[in-house]
Amino acid sequence: MAHVSILRFSQVYLPAVIVNLPCFHSARFLACQLRGILSDRPLTSCPPGTLYVSANDTRTHFTTVQAAVSSLADDGSATILIGAGEYHETVNVTRRGPLTLL
Repeated sequence: MAHVSILRFSQVYLPAVIVNLPCFHSARFLACQLRGILSDRPLTSCPPGTLYVSANDTRTHFTTVQAAVSSLADDGSATILIGAGEYHETVNVTRRGPLTLL
């Protein structure tokens, strides 16, 4: 069983499984994170295949982080951009590949 804790970044509260996460707002992902906040096309500067989660934005396919995580293939790198908001959920990550939450 993985350790679960609360992560807070921007105005997002996310109970998440602690995996090998990069620093939030790292240079590698900064354009993706800022574009998501400032643009009408939130995934423009994100890595290819990035999934967008938002509890409030109708342009997304996922309203929960768990739904986005569950949709991922078991291997390969994956990135999920999480829109601003409060997410009251426990996220269970069982995939083998690396996962970046932004």
